[in-house]
Order: sequence, then structure tokens, then C-alpha cells
Amino acid sequence: MKRGTVLALAFGLSLALVGSAFASGVALTGIGARATALGGAYRGLASDWSAMYWNPAGLVQIDGFQVGGSFEFIRPVAKFTAAPWVTPLGDTTRFSAFREGEVENEPRTFFVPAGGFAYSNGKFAFGLAVFAPFGLGATWDLMDTRSFNPAYPEYEYDDDLQMIDVHPTVAVALNDWLSVGAGLSIMFDKIMIRKPTFIPNPYYSSELSLAVKLMHLREKGLLTAPYTHLIVDTKLEGDGVGFGGNFGLMLKPTENLSFGFSARFYKDATIKGNVNGTAYFPSDSSTNKAIQLFVKPQLDKKLASGEITESEYFAVLNAYSGQTAVVYDNVGATATMPLPANIGFGVAYTGIPNTVITFDMDWTKWSAWNEIKIELDNGDQSALKEMWRDCLRVGGGIEHNFGSFILRGSYYTEPEAPPENTLTPTIPDISRRQVFNIGLSVPFGKAILHASFEKMFIGDRDVKEWILDESGADYLNIAGHYKMSDTNAMFGIEYNF
Repeated sequence: MKRGTVLALAFGLSLALVGSAFASGVALTGIGARATALGGAYRGLASDWSAMYWNPAGLVQIDGFQVGGSFEFIRPVAKFTAAPWVTPLGDTTRFSAFREGEVENEPRTFFVPAGGFAYSNGKFAFGLAVFAPFGLGATWDLMDTRSFNPAYPEYEYDDDLQMIDVHPTVAVALNDWLSVGAGLSIMFDKIMIRKPTFIPNPYYSSELSLAVKLMHLREKGLLTAPYTHLIVDTKLEGDGVGFGGNFGLMLKPTENLSFGFSARFYKDATIKGNVNGTAYFPSDSSTNKAIQLFVKPQLDKKLASGEITESEYFAVLNAYSGQTAVVYDNVGATATMPLPANIGFGVAYTGIPNTVITFDMDWTKWSAWNEIKIELDNGDQSALKEMWRDCLRVGGGIEHNFGSFILRGSYYTEPEAPPENTLTPTIPDISRRQVFNIGLSVPFGKAILHASFEKMFIGDRDVKEWILDESGADYLNIAGHYKMSDTNAMFGIEYNF
């Protein structure tokens, strides 16, 4: 093996773990039931507690004291079919132990609550909200690991990202037509990610071509799937605290027309945690005996002369042993995460009786996750390049008050952030989203109850080429055919004292 060792490749995995977790290209914008039913086209309206997220300047529009909450249920369904892979010997086969045919993710429903309270006297307002601006989760059994090594865990890909923002906010009406507001983000971040990294089978090496011929590996099918790679199962867990903020302006040139502008930004977050990793070798007892006979003498000489490292020696010698080897045992890791800034503009028109029409557009700097810096406690450090793209979201909403109830509808569209070079099934943002929402509100005295239903239509995506990382060993992406749909439901309540 000319490039990389088991340990180096496992370290590379720890980079990919953090990248896949934070570079999802998906922000959780379901904050506030009214705002969500209007498709997030709320910056120009922002007249309830959720203004602390959408546009803090709108907080002064609340009359007295208000408490509210929203409760969103997200049900993503994703399907994936792995693309063929060309081995270094020119054979076309499955990639590693990936299953043939279409695989669906394990079903999960995510519960995302948000809430807050605020007080306004019409001139000055303050409040405190708690919400999740980012989140991610997926569980996959993409690989037939039983045919590779029965000891490998059933689920190869599993992740859970939680980012909670505790958000104190103040707002001031400077005059009858202009108000300003600002909030502080205190971010509590928690991450758990499990995924494999792939070490190319060392017997593709030209240096071992004689041994390959003597052992008839190609004729036996031991250089095609699932034997194309050695696999390292790695799990990363960590947490951290970060900071950021937002500010906003609300301009009302006429009684029926208002404009809103807001921006969110975050200081780089520091995530501290631990990495555990175990390497799994495929099993073929007759081949392993041949390795001891034909290959070990060569390896002993190379190790003694310093031509290969101990890790390379171990990987080549045990390639078909069926053994497992611990490569990371609770090793500390620190990731420096640049979180994406967001700016947006919105307009609201109330000139039609009992009707509100809103429009909004915002831009998110997903390219902030172009590079993620990682450092292990053993002194190793590196950077992962994700190459994400900035995104512009555009949408609008309408609501009509029928007296006993209020009906809302909305639409927005947003492109995907990840390029083909870094796309994997753990990232749910596969293609442009066309999103429709319908909502209903019913007043009960000083309380208002909300409910809404949202459907995302997401285009399929084909990724045909497997892309190697800079080490030339592991892969940045997972090539194949991607499908996804997402159905969300939200319930909310507000109470005005």
C-alpha cells in the first residue's frame, strides 16, 4: 500500500463525519406556526413571538404580553441505488459491500419544538425564544455487511445533529414607520454520527501482482464486491456552545404596506468530542493461509527496511483474515465549525379586507462550510473541503380571515446546496425543493390554535462518478441515484395576556 494507513484513513473519516453532519444544506425554518404556514415569507409581517427568529424588529407589534409555541413533525423518506464502481484493475462491480438495487432509509419522525414569550408596549419590546435553526438525522442499512464480515454493525450510517438556539431579543420603535430589533444566539450543539470509511483492498497494488496471481484472487472473485475495500466503522460524538446573533428593520411607509429586512450570523462553533473506530477485514480462510505463505515473507522484509509502516503491514497481512482491529479508542477530537450567515428581505400587504399577502426572499451562505478544520488530541490536524454552494430561497404566502377561522396557503422554492462531489445519503438536500403549505388558525378568546401541513416535492438526482478525496484513498461522495420526499405537520398555540 503506497498511500495511507488504517489510522490515517480513520482520521479522514472523522473529518467526513463532521462534514456530513453540518454541511447538510438544510436549515430548520419551521419556527412559529403562522410563519411556517406562510412559507417563511414573514420578514415583512413578523407580528408574533416568532419575530425573534424571522425579524426581531417586528416584536414591537405585539400588544402586551404574549407566550407561544410551535411543534413540528418532520417525516423524510429517502431512497438510494448505488452506482457501479470501476476497480483499479478495470473491473466494473458494486462499490464495497453496498447492496444491489434500491434501499430506503429507516423511517424516522423528527419532533422539532420551538417557543418563546415577549412583551411590548408599542415603543419597546423584549422577549426570549428557544428554537432549532439547524438539524439533521438519518439511519441507513446501505450495505450487505453480513457477506463481508458478520461482526459489522447492522446500520452503517446513523447521525443525529441538534443545534438549539436560546435567543434573548429586544426591539424599539424609533417612530411610527420604523422599528429596529436585535437578538443574541446562545447555541447548544450536540452531534452523533456513525459511518464507514473505505480502505482500498491492498491487493490491487502492482507490487502485489505476483501474489495476486499465485493466490488466484481475481479468478476466485476476491477482488470484486464485497472485497474491494477494507471497512472502518467510526462513531463520533461531541457537543459544544457557540454564539451568534440577528438584527432586523421594519419599515411601514403606509398603513397597508410594510417591508422587513433581517440578517443572522454566527461565530465559528467549537465542537469537542470523541472518536471510536474499528477496522473490519473480510473473511476467506484459504486466501488468508496463502497470504501467510506467499506474502508474509515479502512484507517482513519491507517492514524491516522501512518501506512500509506497521499499519500498512497489518492491513496487507490480515486483508482476508476476518479479524477486527481497534483503530480509535475514545480519542478526543475538536472541530471548528463555520456556521452559515443568512440575510433576507420581505414585504407584506394588508390593503385587501381581511387578507394578508406576503413575499420573501433570503440568501444563505452555505459556502461557509467549504472548509472544516479538525484537530485530534494526538496532534493530527487537517481540513475537509465540502465545496457547498450559496442558496437563494424565494416564496410567498396569503391568509384570509373568515371570522371564526383563518386560512393560509404558501409556496417557496430553494435549490440544493451540495455538489455531486460531496453528496452522500446522510445529506437529505439532494435537489431543488418545491414546497407547498396550507394552514388553519382558530381563535379561542385570548388564545389562537394553529395547524398546518407542508409537502416538499424534491427532484431525483443522479451521481455517476465516485470521487476520491485528496488522500487518494477514501471517497468524498457516494455515487448513485437519489430520491427523496418530505412531509411535515405543525401545530401551534399563542396566548395574549
